[in-house]
Amino acid sequence: MSETTRRKKTSIKTVNAIIDQFWVIEQGTDRPKGLIALDFLYRDDPEAFLRFVGQYLPREIVIENAFAEIDDAAIEDLIFRLREKVENERKAIEARRQLEFSGVGSSPDQAGSGEIPPLDGEAGEGGNDLPGDRG
Repeated sequence: MSETTRRKKTSIKTVNAIIDQFWVIEQGTDRPKGLIALDFLYRDDPEAFLRFVGQYLPREIVIENAFAEIDDAAIEDLIFRLREKVENERKAIEARRQLEFSGVGSSPDQAGSGEIPPLDGEAGEGGNDLPGDRG
């Protein structure tokens, strides 16, 4: 057996042993040893954790998106419509906020008339509905 073949077999055995131990549940916990080790590395040495994780990520990530086949004019139109929608929502929120802080009710009719809605549910009777009040 050549030296290269022996190294590959040793390397494969080592990796398999590490993987087998990774998923063994640590006594007293319900978590695998490998996850505990990764958590420890993450907290204790974030730079080493990132180097470790970076070794297993692809060097190049190709991202295909839905806009690849859409022309620039359509994308600009979409952005314009989204901005309009956001602006309209912002205005609606601001209008609701103005109503809430102005001390009047939240319906447009109440806000326009300056009328303060009655708290007791009996509009215009002027009474209070306190317990024991027979007035």
